[in-house]
Amino acid sequence: MGGYHTGTFPAVKPPRKVYMDVLRVIATVFVICVHTVALAKTTAAPGTLLFRVLEVFNYTFLSCNLFFVMISGALLLPVKGERCRDFFARRFIRVFIPLVVYYNLYAVLSVYSSHSWSITICMSVPKRESDGSLRRSGD
Repeated sequence: MGGYHTGTFPAVKPPRKVYMDVLRVIATVFVICVHTVALAKTTAAPGTLLFRVLEVFNYTFLSCNLFFVMISGALLLPVKGERCRDFFARRFIRVFIPLVVYYNLYAVLSVYSSHSWSITICMSVPKRESDGSLRRSGD
């Protein structure tokens, strides 16, 4: 079937940067870990060794945010043949509109919901009282 191609050819993509994929995986694992450690920290008594160890892990895993910001910046560069105004306008539309939609949806759900949207209430995680006893959320 030797026909003629009448469309345009796509631009040549730059080669895939495997190390960026590895950094994305690490950052994603760190996101899961930071949420897991934060949840586990709610069951540890403040001031105990376990609480302090979980706090160190929590702060270490919070670097996931920095990883994602640095990866995004590295993948944006170098910008060739695009005016600064066009560069920021395109990104503004991609980021600002979903952000506004998300926060408006969250605000509406928070106002019309009888429950708090915290993870401890959603999962009914036990909280440690000052006397050391455990109490489930909602009790």
